Amino acid sequence: MGQTSVSTSPARMGRLTRVTLHLDRLAANLQLLREEVGHRSIWPVVKADAYGHGARLVARHLESLGCDTLGVADVAEAATLRDEGVGTRIIVLSPTLPEHAEPLLYYDCEPVVCTREMLDALDRAAKRIGRVAAVHVEVDTG
Repeated sequence: MGQTSVSTSPARMGRLTRVTLHLDRLAANLQLLREEVGHRSIWPVVKADAYGHGARLVARHLESLGCDTLGVADVAEAATLRDEGVGTRIIVLSPTLPEHAEPLLYYDCEPVVCTREMLDALDRAAKRIGRVAAVHVEVDTG
């Protein structure tokens, strides 16, 4: 008896949803936010592949518009952006584990830190590879 194969690729099945990204509208929205916040910094978040819009494309466009800080969920997302040439400051918003300390420093990320264990791991990794760790401390005020 022969085998039958069925393609389940999105192209073959006909996607019912799609995203259209208008970079001019992104720029206009950023300008509106800048008018609202004045001199304060805006940190666009591009986690989850910029919410499905393409993190590399969105991050590079935001950089070109003068954004100096971007937020991502984890070090893997930051590494992908760095590997694609994104040079702006990247803050890793989700909790990280001590084993992430060296990659965080290698990819020049600023993690949000909520445990002493993570601070110690970053300190050890920074000394080992000769870098300075910049962090954002999360405090649970309960």
